[in-house]
Amino acid sequence: MPGHKTQTREGRSEQLFMVRLWREPGDRPQLRGIVEEVGAGQRYYFSSLSELNEFIRLRLH
Repeated sequence: MPGHKTQTREGRSEQLFMVRLWREPGDRPQLRGIVEEVGAGQRYYFSSLSELNEFIRLRLH
């Protein structure tokens, strides 16, 4: 699904992502988060930084 891309004055394409991170409580706290592609409204929950990276990487190509 294509996201909302904008063009800068320099001619490059940009996308805006909003990321929220937190640690789940417990004996072994785990990283959790949500990333939203602003403009497209698409949200993705993740449990590792590599999952966040993959979500963004796929949208930039």
